[in-house]
Amino acid sequence: MYMRENIGVAQPKTGFAGVDPRAHAQSKTLAGGQGVLPQFALLSRETGDTYMLMGSGAGPANAVLCDATDTGEMIDDGDGGLEAPDGVHGIVWVTGHFITQELAVAEGYEITEVDREALRVAGILLSDACPAN
Repeated sequence: MYMRENIGVAQPKTGFAGVDPRAHAQSKTLAGGQGVLPQFALLSRETGDTYMLMGSGAGPANAVLCDATDTGEMIDDGDGGLEAPDGVHGIVWVTGHFITQELAVAEGYEITEVDREALRVAGILLSDACPAN
């Protein structure tokens, strides 16, 4: 008789479209004040080597967030305005092959051909459909 114990369920990372190019992750600084960024958020590289949700900043598309990350909320500066808290470290994929529809961007933003080209140069490919197994 075999004893079996169910200790959990694996949750596959469904945002990948393929294994080439190989996904490579690095630690990067995410700009503070963006709230919780979801897994597979498409990020733009901003000045000062910080990263923001694509469509929120002005930098080129450059990375994909590995896991949901809380960057904090905007803070009252005491003069009636808001300021961003310090950035936080997050793990991002700097290379890989992803499903376009699985990537999160800022509300109202759509991934452009310029974004796709910037990602391709950086080592990130996008596909509109997952290849058949």
